[in-house]
Amino acid sequence: SSADLMRDPAEIRSEIATKLVQLELGQKQATTRTGLDLLGRLTEFKPFRPADGSQKLLYFPFPEWNDQVECAPGHVILLGARPKVGKSALTIDAMVCTAMQGRKPMLVSLEMDNDEVEARLAARLTGHNSRMFLAHSYDRRQVEGALDKADAVTNMSWWCHHSGVAWSRVEAEIRERVRVAGVECVMIDYFTLIGKPTGQKGS
Repeated sequence: SSADLMRDPAEIRSEIATKLVQLELGQKQATTRTGLDLLGRLTEFKPFRPADGSQKLLYFPFPEWNDQVECAPGHVILLGARPKVGKSALTIDAMVCTAMQGRKPMLVSLEMDNDEVEARLAARLTGHNSRMFLAHSYDRRQVEGALDKADAVTNMSWWCHHSGVAWSRVEAEIRERVRVAGVECVMIDYFTLIGKPTGQKGS
């Protein structure tokens, strides 16, 4: 239609890419359900989620959080707190815990560079302080803990960029890691550092 000709090509490409991913994941169109559907489910004792936890994509270092916070395909979790209370540390912990459960997490860091992310991951995997890795004051004996968790380490991906990056750039990197590495869940540290929309249609 004439309206489609006026649309931003980037917006159309994004919609097409999203639809292709939905097809690839086997997602169906959204359907409206009613209380009768719920009653039928309850009377037939149908499961709400697989009992084996096979849909869970994100794991935290706290048992209480893992029991209460569900992260299945399509879920979004927002974590907010004051500065300097450990949001980034929790993100690193969750990334390691998730990888150790056999999942493939990805961290998008808009605050830390690659060296800091990798030093924090090394610290979490070995039990040593991240400053030791940044100062290059470690030896093979001190990294054995990380080497013993090689399977978990290879499950992780991370991408660092300065703040103010456009969402389209972040999205492109995520899509590439999903395609190449089979990434299953993404953590963004932190979301408000993504560049503000430009005001163009669809942004």
